[in-house]
Amino acid sequence: MSRREPPPDVPVISPSLAGAFVLVVEDKDDARTLLATLLTLYGAQVTAVSSVREAVSCFERVTPDIVVSDIHMPEEDGFDLIRWLRALPPERGGNTPAVAVTAFYAPGDREQILEAGYQEHLAKPVEIENLIVMLARVLGRAR
Repeated sequence: MSRREPPPDVPVISPSLAGAFVLVVEDKDDARTLLATLLTLYGAQVTAVSSVREAVSCFERVTPDIVVSDIHMPEEDGFDLIRWLRALPPERGGNTPAVAVTAFYAPGDREQILEAGYQEHLAKPVEIENLIVMLARVLGRAR
């Protein structure tokens, strides 16, 4: 789990996430790989993990600028992750912005997700342009 630079021959697309360290937490291999690849194209440095346990391990080494997490995962879910994250002291990442994504969406889900501690929520399938704009806004990079 290390920060990766975008390949030198791939153009960075605007709006830029240049230099932002994004932690992606997604249990589905294909979705995790796709999100990591696309975020890298927008200039982000991405670490992608498949579980809450791996996300916790990542925080022990480095604090990301923002977390993008699936909500519905086996064993521990995105709610477990955000509870753990918000319990951290600020200097260890407790205030790290977080965006939730979920395939199962019902009325009231957004409110529950935001009340749990996420700054934003997107339903799957995620439109990458919407996600990028949302991440830029949450990071204070919106124009």
